[in-house]
Amino acid sequence: MKKLIQTLQAKPVHIRERIAFGVALGISGLLLIVWAVSSFSTSILGPKQSASAYFNAGQKAALIEATNPKPKPRGFLSAAASAFTGQKPQAPAHLEIVTVGSTSTVPTKPTQKTTIPF
Repeated sequence: MKKLIQTLQAKPVHIRERIAFGVALGISGLLLIVWAVSSFSTSILGPKQSASAYFNAGQKAALIEATNPKPKPRGFLSAAASAFTGQKPQAPAHLEIVTVGSTSTVPTKPTQKTTIPF
């Protein structure tokens, strides 16, 4: 090891910097590979189920929600408050289309073309 260090000290500065950068890059790459393999093997980042099983679970949940609707959450920011209290929201987020009559209080007048002189 001492001989390797002496050999590196004899090289010019730009070569030593290049070697140091290469070693640092290699060690970082090795750490990245070890992290990725351990994460995927422990299912932290890996899929917990196949895509078809995930899709089927979503379909079952949608069917249950359609047949047994839950009451809508009430109160100001109840969904946000449930995140802090640890309680699950009563109903999943969804869009609701409501048909209402015209509620405008502005009287409707026939529109006329406006001419702007220059």
